[in-house]
Amino acid sequence: MEFSSLDREIKNQEMEEINENELSQSPSQRRPEQIFQIIKIKNKKKWTREEDILLIKLAEQHREKHWKDISKHFVNKNALQCFSRYKRIRPGIVKGAWSREEDEKILKLVQIYNKSWSKISKVLVTRNGKQIRDRYINVLDPEIKKGKFTEEEDNTLISLYMHYGPKWATIAKHFINRTADMIKNRFHSSIKKLFYTNNMRRNFPQKVL
Repeated sequence: MEFSSLDREIKNQEMEEINENELSQSPSQRRPEQIFQIIKIKNKKKWTREEDILLIKLAEQHREKHWKDISKHFVNKNALQCFSRYKRIRPGIVKGAWSREEDEKILKLVQIYNKSWSKISKVLVTRNGKQIRDRYINVLDPEIKKGKFTEEEDNTLISLYMHYGPKWATIAKHFINRTADMIKNRFHSSIKKLFYTNNMRRNFPQKVL
């Protein structure tokens, strides 16, 4: 299965937006409710079951290519939306828990194809490229640092969050062997809650906040 350059476009797409006016303020000017405010991208009209069925049929007819032509059969759906939706609902894709056999296959295939997720998905046909990529990056990558976050890492996370907002992929670039998902989960599971319950703002060094 070949998904053209749209695959790279989706991978590089920033899926989180922050209020630019708030980010232009210095940290001391922002209220707690502003610091944690996330402006979610509004999801346009959801896909219906009938649209999903039609999308699968058209993708098969076009051999999973020519997404611009496919998008013409839908109202208010562009090629990128059709491509992204199809990757999620493609027949044969398994959702849910990963088996040990799947994990072992991914590790072996990464040695062969490096991190070409689309090529790996052609071999591991029950999972799509995004599923495989997320599984490897967040769980299987041997270089991942899986221990507890240190106080220094927490301080860095807070500082970067107040600068970038919830742009986890961007923040992850400032960490060694921590994934965007790990950082996001750490923030929402511990730091965000403590900020409100324990007035964390006063407890952290001024240079961090």
